[in-house]
Amino acid sequence: MIANSKTSYDFTHPSFAKLPEFLKSINLHNPEDNRNGPFQYANQVENPFDWLTEHPHVFQAFHQYIHTIRILRPSWIEMYPVQENLIQGVKLEGDSSVLVDIGGSVGTVLEDFRVRVPLYTGRLVLQELPGVIAAAKSMGLNSRIEPQVHDFLTPQPIKGARAYFMRSILHDWPDETCRTILGHLKDVMEPGYSRILINECVVANEQAAWQHASLDLYMMALGSSQERTEHEWRTLVESCGLKIAGIYSKGQGNESLIEVVI
Repeated sequence: MIANSKTSYDFTHPSFAKLPEFLKSINLHNPEDNRNGPFQYANQVENPFDWLTEHPHVFQAFHQYIHTIRILRPSWIEMYPVQENLIQGVKLEGDSSVLVDIGGSVGTVLEDFRVRVPLYTGRLVLQELPGVIAAAKSMGLNSRIEPQVHDFLTPQPIKGARAYFMRSILHDWPDETCRTILGHLKDVMEPGYSRILINECVVANEQAAWQHASLDLYMMALGSSQERTEHEWRTLVESCGLKIAGIYSKGQGNESLIEVVI
């Protein structure tokens, strides 16, 4: 509760407080520029992620809040056929064995996977920006999790991995930026072997769950971005020359697991 309150009041409240004023300034259009949106207008800074790293007490509360949400909701492991789609057929040499968590914060998703899926003996790589990698190391990463500094807006260094996992990454960005992120992954995927695993909300076209609707507003205020419907996900993925092989869900209002292949 304390982490939620600190995150809400210190990180999100200023954007929502200034949101009506900002929307009026752009003639009530939907914000689409993540460099000039409600967060920038309220805080007079360029990047929400840079703001978080510059406020370590809020950064810690934010990640504690996100961790709590993960505990209370079904894990992607409970939705996705891990045995059939990841473990079976995995190549155990070099980068071919890697499950890489892109923008994986301090490594809690990979740690959960390591504990709950002991049969996966391939490499586990955590990719994040330098400040977050430093924080992850200071918190004590398991020796199986390899930290790697990487900006997902630049070319992906791991080629032909078993899977490229992203949780709550693409909802931070407009479609144009998402195409850049997905394009870098497509460039290094091995057809018929590699897959992209996107752990995000899939919003219903009608009568959307309140959790998804509220998060959509949250993302508009903080990142000039959005949650996406199944149609919007398919349109985005196919515009990159990729395709959705399956969407796996468990329970209304939770995140889903979207499997993407070449």
